[in-house]
Amino acid sequence: MLIRLGLLIPILLVLPSAAGYGQSQELLDAYLESKKLYANGSYSLALPLAEEAARLSEHEFGPDDPTSTTILSDVALVYRALARYEDAWLIYERVLLIRKNSLGPAHSHVGKTLAGLGALLYDQGRYAEAEPLLKRSLVILENALGPDHPDVAGAHNNLGELFTSQGRYVEAEPHLKKALWTWEKSFGQNHKNVAAALNNLAETYRYQGKYKEAELLHKRALRVRREAFGQEHPHVAESLHNLALLLACQGRFGEAETLLLEALGMYERTLGPEHPSVALTLENYAALLREPTLACD
Repeated sequence: MLIRLGLLIPILLVLPSAAGYGQSQELLDAYLESKKLYANGSYSLALPLAEEAARLSEHEFGPDDPTSTTILSDVALVYRALARYEDAWLIYERVLLIRKNSLGPAHSHVGKTLAGLGALLYDQGRYAEAEPLLKRSLVILENALGPDHPDVAGAHNNLGELFTSQGRYVEAEPHLKKALWTWEKSFGQNHKNVAAALNNLAETYRYQGKYKEAELLHKRALRVRREAFGQEHPHVAESLHNLALLLACQGRFGEAETLLLEALGMYERTLGPEHPSVALTLENYAALLREPTLACD
């Protein structure tokens, strides 16, 4: 069986300083440029700027200031994107302790930090450990923000993605549909988060043999991602990869091979040859060539 690529959505925070706090221009420039590079998928370039912004923020505001913990969380996001899971974990643990002490255990920022920790465990295939963190994150965010907030949709998406990876499709589907509905209502139909929900719901359908429904969603997700991120981005590669798996499930092996090679090249160019997504795509390509009829067994 070919192995899927999944995406848990980072639940982002807005830098308090950007809303009116005082900060040096050097800090603001480093922070904004790192965010821009991260959004473009240039994670290796974003990392030193994010780390510099964190250093400057701790110097200007102190390590426990909301600005500093927000920027630290962004550093953890970059580490996660680069598969530096241990580095990201240490940051999230530190941020979680600060936020629990300063904001209380029921604050939305605590819920977002728990989501980050759960996502790291998910990325490493540690699903049983990730589940209680992601469930707790959803409860905290829903209580703090209300059921229809976009960040709550992120928590639903993440839990649905986890359930899909565990084969719990009946449980996954309502969470993913809730995320899709909320993000479409909040951001419109062509937002990057909408594309993530489409991708994840399509994968749930694929595993249940609902290939027609899955193909429609995957193609829509790919179109939205190309419009949102451009032609060359890790998220575009993910959509190409997952659409290829779906085509292989339908016996359309030539089309699947073409898309897998396109995804592989894009991953190598954007993430580097040592990234886990490159290894997984190579594994799936080799499996497709070796035993194409086993694609969805």
